[in-house]
Amino acid sequence: MDIGSYYSQSINAFTKNPMLAVPTLIGYILIYAITFIATLFLIFGIFGFNFTDYSQSSTALMSSPDWGVIGLALGISIIILVITWIISSMIYTATIGMAKEIILGQSIELGIAWEYIKKNILKILGIYVLEFLLACVAFIPLILGIAAVIFYSGNYLSVIGVMIGGLITILLIIGILIFFIFTYQSAIINNNSIIGSFKESYKMVKKNFFEIIVVLIINAFVIGAIMVILLFINFFLAIIPFIGGIISAIIGVIIYSIIFPYFTLVLNYLYMDKKDMIPEEYY
Repeated sequence: MDIGSYYSQSINAFTKNPMLAVPTLIGYILIYAITFIATLFLIFGIFGFNFTDYSQSSTALMSSPDWGVIGLALGISIIILVITWIISSMIYTATIGMAKEIILGQSIELGIAWEYIKKNILKILGIYVLEFLLACVAFIPLILGIAAVIFYSGNYLSVIGVMIGGLITILLIIGILIFFIFTYQSAIINNNSIIGSFKESYKMVKKNFFEIIVVLIINAFVIGAIMVILLFINFFLAIIPFIGGIISAIIGVIIYSIIFPYFTLVLNYLYMDKKDMIPEEYY
């Protein structure tokens, strides 16, 4: 298959199997709902149920911070991050698994998504953790550069150091995103281990570097264009009090529920093509 086929076949597959969008739709609704409820808990924890004293309460918080409130805010933020992380892992697992079945010509249903989640969720969470650790390592040069500015602020070399450190960090982050782009496909589609998925992704990208770079650039360009349009829509909706925010959230969920499964299909086609797993009728 050529690059154009990855996109055209993904459009055909998605339009014939719109259920592929359901895991993303359900996942984002859950994330929004949990975030909203957690925010209410935080507001009530800070101000109680008497919102008439809001201005006085906010002034008091600014003048003398309540460490209990700060701890509550931090705790709720961590809980939201963990829940979002788990739900995102489930979305990715279900979508990649369902996309695999679609490409292989199988019918899909939500039961299939759940089977993939049960089988792979711990592995996917492990990949998320390892990617996070790699990202932390990638930020070390930038942190060292910032430290140089703090401790040697009078030395112009410290400014050069933070620039070089920032550049190295950016290159490392880009490298992680590119060379490990297929870790999830490798784990879910090919049943590799966590480490095995990283190894296979690295080897596949290294072997097909320029073709994969072209696909990623196209993906980034299209997604970026969609995000800009969505940003303009949100800007105009912000004029409408309260209702505008709700409409904006609904539009965002719908758009994410389309573009995420679609580009997952594109990456699945690319991965499975390079692994010779695609049925002959696609060629």
